[in-house]
Amino acid sequence: MGKVIKTPEQLYFNKDHDMVRRAVRDFVNKEINPHVDEWEEAGIAPLKKLFKKMGKLGFLGIRYDPKYGGQGLDYWYETVFLEELGHIKALGLAVAITVQTNMATPAIDEFGSEFLKQTYLKPAIEGKKVGAIAVTEPGAGSDVAVLATTAERQGDHYVIDGSKMFITNGTQADFYTLLARTSEDPGYHSFSLFVVPADLPGVEVSRKLEKLGVWISDTAELYFDQVKVPADHLIGREGEGFIYQM
Repeated sequence: MGKVIKTPEQLYFNKDHDMVRRAVRDFVNKEINPHVDEWEEAGIAPLKKLFKKMGKLGFLGIRYDPKYGGQGLDYWYETVFLEELGHIKALGLAVAITVQTNMATPAIDEFGSEFLKQTYLKPAIEGKKVGAIAVTEPGAGSDVAVLATTAERQGDHYVIDGSKMFITNGTQADFYTLLARTSEDPGYHSFSLFVVPADLPGVEVSRKLEKLGVWISDTAELYFDQVKVPADHLIGREGEGFIYQM
């Protein structure tokens, strides 16, 4: 009798994965795709409303600790979730969702304090707060080493100055996971990662960018003018931000 060769689906996925797959696909077909044309025309999707629905279903914290509202499932459940986002009829909205689940929150989960996890990770998983990742700048994209935004320690705060460009979810975010320079020393250990609440004085959405396509995803330029961020909003250790985020 010949050897039975299993397909990738048989090797890695079981009926529980299939249940998650059906749930995500059903949500996409009922709650997202019927509205895509309207949101594309408007140039923005209602992320706060949408994320609350997704949070109640557990979609925004599939691999995160149940202590913070996650499901504590493995990589393959996350894979199923991401595959099903591919059925969204607008790429930009899939990107907006994965910014929440895979870019703005992982560093908080892995390196953040209990305070940051309770204050930002948990509400993000529940869909009560929208997150964005603030790394790219007007003069620094792929070459993160030349970032110019600074964070200077002053007592029990860091004072952040600079601007960020092409920030997905930028106009709707409640917080930004922001990479800034905390030292003039050369190399990657001169950067630190912070959680910056969007409602702090000095945080400004300079403009919502008009793009050639992917309109459904709001993309913004941000400006930080002498923004006083509490020192307890530093993620992990100073000088390790590049490693945490990248």
